[in-house]
Formats: sequence, C-alpha cells, structure tokens
Amino acid sequence: MSLALNETAKNIQHAQKAELKKVFKNPTRWTVNGFRIRYAKRNRLLAKVFFKNEYQSGGNSNAEEYLMPHIKGGGRKLKNSERLFQRAGVLPMGMYMVPGKGVETNAHGNVKAGTINKMLSYFKAFPEAGYRANITDEKRARQAKGTKKKYGVAYFVGRPGGAPLGIWRRINAGFGTEIRPMFIFVRTPKYRKRYNFDGVTERTFDRRFNLNFKRSMVKTLRTMRK
Repeated sequence: MSLALNETAKNIQHAQKAELKKVFKNPTRWTVNGFRIRYAKRNRLLAKVFFKNEYQSGGNSNAEEYLMPHIKGGGRKLKNSERLFQRAGVLPMGMYMVPGKGVETNAHGNVKAGTINKMLSYFKAFPEAGYRANITDEKRARQAKGTKKKYGVAYFVGRPGGAPLGIWRRINAGFGTEIRPMFIFVRTPKYRKRYNFDGVTERTFDRRFNLNFKRSMVKTLRTMRK
C-alpha cells in the first residue's frame, strides 16, 4: 500500500507540473518545481503532495502564497515587499500593489527583484536591524538631479493629474520631465479560479492508483522471504 501511494504521489506531482505549464504563460522553473512529496511509510499510510514554503532568493512570496488564489479564487496575502512598504507608510492599510505600465518585467512577466529593492531602498523601507540598504538623503537628491550623461530619477506616492494612487517615477531629462506609473494601489485583488489543483489530483489518482497497487503487490510478493 505504501509503495502504491508513493508512486501515485509521484504521478500527481508530474501531472501538476504539466497542468501549471498549460494554465500559466511561461511559468518560472521555481514555480514548476514548487511541489514537494511527503512519502507514505508502512506505519503511516498517507502520501502528501504539497507546495514548498521556501522563498526564492529575492522573491516576494512562496509557491503556496501566489498559487493558492488561482486555485481557490478570491484575494491573496500581502507580499513581503508590500508589508515593508506598508510599515514604511508608503502603502495604505488595506491596499495592495499591482504593476503599473511604467515598470519593467522579466521574461516571465514578473517585476524584477532589483526594481523592487531599488524602490524599497528609496523609501527607506528596509528594516534597520538586518538588511541595511536604505538610500541616504544626499544620494537621493543626487539621483533626482541627475548628470549630463544620466537622467535624474525620483519616486513619489500620489495621484498625478487625478491618476490612480500609487508609486510613480519622475524622470528629469534635458527636454523636460516624464512621469510613469510603477505600482498602482488597489483594494484586495480578486482572482478567478483557473488552476484546478484538486481536479488534477483526483483524476490522476483515479487513473493511476489501482495500476500502481497491482504493480506494488507483484513487487512485494517477489521480494518476500519465506
């Protein structure tokens, strides 16, 4: 029984990876490999397939936190960066951040960690006891002013021209000033159910368990001692 459960758990893990690639456009390797298996034993006939809870280097949330809203629907938890912005008084309570049109994303459609860290540093949102990377007032002033070879850059929170509340980037160039939305503040984002985790699990179990049990029984009988 334990052998059959473990083989079925492996089948489910493989099926979940395949389903992720169908549901999400170009998911990261970290996301696709975000499943773990707790194997059954002779005295514990339970195998479990679950999301790993580690955080990727520079990541804002683990696999369970950012995939569960797509499984259950509804809202999501605050990301690590959102908690830091909130503590720094940048993000209002009860609001979340969604990427604006002015922010660059990587090949997987995610905001680059370096971009987020740069803004956390700019707003002095990093905790003093720990990661000391907050920008100084002098450096922020120099960055906003720019040089002959480099545009001046500054970030601010507001509603420029009646636009949505969020974090905006002001670029000061020789020809004038340009404002771009980096993150927009919204109430709890609502996600629709589009990743049928439970359905994939149940279908795979129904399709594979009996076969795995028969194979495990044959293997066990062959290795039994008299």
